Amino acid sequence: MSTTRYIAYRALRQVLEAGQMTDEALQESRLSSLAARDRAFVRVLLMAVLRDYGRLKKLILPWLKDPNNVPPEIWAMLLLGTAQLLILKTPPHAAVNETLELAVRENMAGLKGLLNAVLRRCDREGRHQFEKIPRSENFPSWLLESWKNFDGHNLWLEILLSEPPLDITAPRDTAGWAEKLDGKIIVPQTIRLEKSTDVASLPGYAEGAWWVQDVAAAAPVQMLGDIAGLDVLDLCAAPGGKTMQLLASGARVTAVDSSAQRLTRLNENLTRMKFTADVQCADAMKFEPAREFDIVLLDAPCSATGTIRRHPEILIHRSADDVKRLAALQAQMLDRAATWVKPGGWLLYCVCSLQREEGENQTAAFLKSDDDFRLIEQKRILPTEFGGADGFFAAVLQKN
Repeated sequence: MSTTRYIAYRALRQVLEAGQMTDEALQESRLSSLAARDRAFVRVLLMAVLRDYGRLKKLILPWLKDPNNVPPEIWAMLLLGTAQLLILKTPPHAAVNETLELAVRENMAGLKGLLNAVLRRCDREGRHQFEKIPRSENFPSWLLESWKNFDGHNLWLEILLSEPPLDITAPRDTAGWAEKLDGKIIVPQTIRLEKSTDVASLPGYAEGAWWVQDVAAAAPVQMLGDIAGLDVLDLCAAPGGKTMQLLASGARVTAVDSSAQRLTRLNENLTRMKFTADVQCADAMKFEPAREFDIVLLDAPCSATGTIRRHPEILIHRSADDVKRLAALQAQMLDRAATWVKPGGWLLYCVCSLQREEGENQTAAFLKSDDDFRLIEQKRILPTEFGGADGFFAAVLQKN
């Protein structure tokens, strides 16, 4: 069987069983050992399964006599096989035979009959049935219910299940880099490339002319305006997109994150971009700065429902209880971050979430409990904006 399908299989099991994020699962599954074309195939196959997991599950389960006792190895193989047949349009003989060979490799040859029967049935009658299952089936009911108060939320679904374009931030000579990269400027300093590609191979990457950053993720720092010479504390900073924005705008930055691994990536980005910051590995809930700051940026841990395009595993793993738990943590972090803002300074709070509990409701509760701050501006970015974007929320609060 092909190495590409085996790596996709290992990554899928890591996502489904260990709860890993897609990028982490791919990295641990030896993706980097493949040629560029094969890496692309693995990612496309994995994303096909995860983005349409709900529909695939609804199709497959009625075909199983005892769905509750299907081994996780076989479940992953069924998902990969049906996704190849129905979404990637792989020739049936290739999709079926590769899946059966995978079963043999994983010492599951005794269940080849089950795999063969389900995949052959999928080939015979699955296409018509699959097309009739609405794409809303991929979204958990609690999530759809939580979005009902947003106008046009039904338009989000196709966007969130699509492959996102590549947005980059080019703080210098944006027009020149847009021309060199065959992209288009969608907001100042943000260039969009419609086709995803190997980022490191693009002109300007190695020499630090730009960095990858979704247009929505770039919006919060832009709300601050002219910050040249100001002292900024960037909490939960890794992998560093907002840190680099702050530095490119002339601010002095202290970047803090609790993950040493993520900070390694931030430092790599700073080195490539030739930026310098005071980088510290610390938990924001335990961090004790020696001074106050002109601006404190809190890019808080959140449900990340605004990034489903890039992380469709969120649709499988996240729950309403997760949102409540994270909202409670955000409230604690906001209270703590507020103590490090100079009088007259700003607190910038943001989350890549489409949940009001983590956005509008969070800042409203904070302002009600702390009359030392007032709201300067808040912004909600929806997936339908900019021709497709991550969902984001940001608020600028000023200390009296």
